Amino acid sequence: MKIILLIITIPLFSGCMHTIMMGSHGETRQQTVVVLEKEVTAGNIKAIATIPPFEMDKEVIVSVNLFDTETSSTLSNAEVVGHFMPKGNEDSENHQHDENEYIATEKERGLYTISFTPAHADEYSIHIQVKTIQGRSLEQPIVIEATREVAGMNHNMGGMHDSGSSSSMYIIGGLVMVTMMVGMFALRGMF
Repeated sequence: MKIILLIITIPLFSGCMHTIMMGSHGETRQQTVVVLEKEVTAGNIKAIATIPPFEMDKEVIVSVNLFDTETSSTLSNAEVVGHFMPKGNEDSENHQHDENEYIATEKERGLYTISFTPAHADEYSIHIQVKTIQGRSLEQPIVIEATREVAGMNHNMGGMHDSGSSSSMYIIGGLVMVTMMVGMFALRGMF
């Protein structure tokens, strides 16, 4: 009976110890790339903003599609402006900071793009306004708001080889080892 128990427990604890001590070191550590899509409808106008993940010092292209919901046609000749502000620096009452304002260009009919490069490892408040459509000013601008975190910001994947909390991995590993030894002594006394 002892031999069967040893045959079962050795691979089990070996695998557990490897997982605990090495974390996910042998696995691919890529973050899931999530594209954020926000949709706002005002009257018969639908605006859809597509916001890709932010990376520090890498250009991001935010796109805004404008549609007429009654005719399902795209809307051209619009003024679309984006504001990208690091959290804590945004002005909740007035989004008119020239340094954070980016004017969209119309790439094709109804598709507007805003080019932005995050300069801070921070969470950004995104405020996109559609001010005019087909050359006519809107009574109320269409507003799309979102937040986006710069990729890699404070993400520790765990494991002994990371720069983060390796001491906690030693403690967990030690506790598992002690538990395993106590279990073996208890079983030895039982048979």
